[in-house]
This record gives sequence, structure tokens and C-alpha cells, in this order.
Amino acid sequence: MTVDQSQHILEHPEDEISLKLPSLGISLSDKNSELAYLSFDGIHLRLTRSNLNTKIEGFLENLQIDNMLPTATYPVILFQENSEEISMAFAISKPNRKTNVETFNYISTYLSNFNIKVDEEFLIRMINFFRRNLPNFQIRRIRRIGNDITR
Repeated sequence: MTVDQSQHILEHPEDEISLKLPSLGISLSDKNSELAYLSFDGIHLRLTRSNLNTKIEGFLENLQIDNMLPTATYPVILFQENSEEISMAFAISKPNRKTNVETFNYISTYLSNFNIKVDEEFLIRMINFFRRNLPNFQIRRIRRIGNDITR
């Protein structure tokens, strides 16, 4: 019997919370016009707690961001290259024991390939939107010198 097998035998699930949403849409509006629509399809989250570990896992089947400006050059800003894959996933497992050091059994993430197409007018409108609505929002200018990036 290996260490993993003996740990599996000793682990007893205590609590599990699952959340499944078929879709969630978020609209970003500025004054009288809609700027962007964020569409999240197939949201799955699960939190499991046992006597040994706490795990949180989740995935998103599809993510798309649409440019809602009437003059949009690119009406779809962000979309997934392969619609057969999930858009993103994550998993985190943490032991329940108390120690002086923060430890994790594992942290796993996955992000699908996305296409991004955005025009200048949309970027300017979004920067202004966040500046008005988030008091600490700042854009820092970054210069590229050769292969080095400076601020």
C-alpha cells in the first residue's frame, strides 16, 4: 500500500457545495449606451471539504465578449478558437492541517486559446468607463526599449 492509497482510505468527505449555472451575462453600460456584453456559458463550481483536505474546482464551458458600440469594427472582441473545448478550468487542493507555512496539495489552471480583436474607439471608451467607475483605476504608460520594458 502506497502513501497515496493509505491517505485515500483515511479521507472521509464531510461537506460538498456545487454550483452550476447554464449561463450568465454581464452588460457594461456608460450613460445611455451599452459598451460591452460578457457572456459566460456553462459555469461549474464545486467545493469539497473532507477530514484531510479542502478542494475547490471549477470550469467555464464558453466565454465571449461582444463590442456593443454601433460603430464597432469588431463586434466580437474575445472568442474561443475551438468551441469544442472548455474555455477555462482550475482546481486547488489544500490540506486542512494547521501549520506555520501555507501549503497546497496542488494548484491547476487551464486556459483555452482565444482570439482577441479590438478597435481603438472601444479601448478609449472602456478606459474612460473604468476611470469614472473605479476611483483607483490607473493606466500606466509602458515603453519598450529593445527587448526591455520600462515604466
